[in-house]
Amino acid sequence: MDKPLQTEHLTLLQAGVAITLASANFRLIPSVAMALAAYREPESGHLRILARRAEAQMVIEDALATRQISTVACQPSSHKTVQIKGELLEQVAVTDRDLANVTRAITAFAKEIVLVGFDDYFAQGFLSYQPSELTCLVVAIQAIFDQTPGAQAGTLLSGTQPCA
Repeated sequence: MDKPLQTEHLTLLQAGVAITLASANFRLIPSVAMALAAYREPESGHLRILARRAEAQMVIEDALATRQISTVACQPSSHKTVQIKGELLEQVAVTDRDLANVTRAITAFAKEIVLVGFDDYFAQGFLSYQPSELTCLVVAIQAIFDQTPGAQAGTLLSGTQPCA
């Protein structure tokens, strides 16, 4: 069943969330990496995902080849989780707006992981980066799923249910 794409389901991205990227190659071998930030670009409605280039290299290569990418955002203190599936449109240079979103996302996530028992020193080290290490993936959002643990996990919140 299709549901109109509702971007309010992306509000969790503004909270402190762990962000994971995933793709697969043509042989269906998966690739996974951590991202530092993800936000909806107001002008186009596309999702911009910021990750350390070297850490996410395999996901980037797979997604550039297949155009398929998935992002999961999970808030540690509540376990609220959304999965965003989409088409990778392009890999682009990081902008000042992207860097501001990385700073916001890291600050919010550091607060979250302190709430669940990690100290701020760990949080800052775990999330450290150099701007030159980052890359930006631009994704056309196709579907958003609730992946919060429980009976509703896997429920299509918005977009088009994939065939397989």
